[in-house]
Amino acid sequence: MKTKNLLPQIIEPFAIVALLCLFIIPTLTVINLSPITREIEDKNVLGVNTFNSNIAVKAIGGTHNIIKNETLVKISEKQYLYKATIQKREGEKTYSKPILRLQNNGTFPIKLSLFGYTDSKTNSRISLKVGRNSYLLKDFDGTLHSQEILLEPTSDTNLYLYIENINQILFPEYFELEISL
Repeated sequence: MKTKNLLPQIIEPFAIVALLCLFIIPTLTVINLSPITREIEDKNVLGVNTFNSNIAVKAIGGTHNIIKNETLVKISEKQYLYKATIQKREGEKTYSKPILRLQNNGTFPIKLSLFGYTDSKTNSRISLKVGRNSYLLKDFDGTLHSQEILLEPTSDTNLYLYIENINQILFPEYFELEISL
């Protein structure tokens, strides 16, 4: 009588399982390593920071004989861009206009960074005034300055644009003010 070899019958199921694992494990690994593109639903997790701004920046508008074409653009949740055209003007005069209303509706003081510049190198001094404080943006020699202001909690204040000239300016200048939180 011929005896059957039991070894292939025992090894064959294990070989099939090993072959399946050879294809299934790499597939599951690739699926688990794929980036998650959906938004996190539970944001109350340590390390997740959601920015909720309590700052409101609004253009005041109005008419002025020197400052024209005012626009305020919200670039992101933390950045604004104010643009205006400063018309030709007489020398040795100062011009001012309220341009923005700044509101801090939160319970903590917030620091704003301001950077203003023009497209030309005129002998103009450009500054901002908030309350009793003055912040220089551009010197008479054209040097630009970055400024920071602190808005107290629950404050509502106007931002004034001041322009001083030594000489008469015979062409319009384009002014931009970047406001960052």
